[in-house]
Amino acid sequence: MQSLKDLKHLVQNYLNIQSKCYGHCDTVASLNFLKTRNRLVATFSCENGYVSRIIGYDNKEDVSWFKNYLRRKLGDRIQIDDKDIRVATRHPWDLGIENKFSEDFFIKEVYWTQNYRKLSVNPNALAVFQCLKCKNLFIQELSSKNSLCESCK
Repeated sequence: MQSLKDLKHLVQNYLNIQSKCYGHCDTVASLNFLKTRNRLVATFSCENGYVSRIIGYDNKEDVSWFKNYLRRKLGDRIQIDDKDIRVATRHPWDLGIENKFSEDFFIKEVYWTQNYRKLSVNPNALAVFQCLKCKNLFIQELSSKNSLCESCK
């Protein structure tokens, strides 16, 4: 597999697809990288910091690492259901870069989509946000207008 720097470059340039914020508002959700030691993890979050999706990128499908990562970051205040974690494989032909890599090259995406179906029923439900200043994840009520974590307020 490529180095983390190379993987980040590939994700930034070929998997950074414009999407909408899901379950919170109608604005655009942007790709934001999280600080990790040996893995590449990113979010898609809106201009208010609501996290629609958290994604781990690698050359292997490591669902157990990803679930543990989510639990460490989110604690037990946010329910993480196995059915909300999915895996996708991205191949060079999928990304439009087939001439740059061998046929056996691929990127695994393990991702968690915030279960907006449950949240939309209750605007006071707890949800995951990403601080607009430090980029750390934090939890607050879905209806909150706050976009900074406790440390950055």
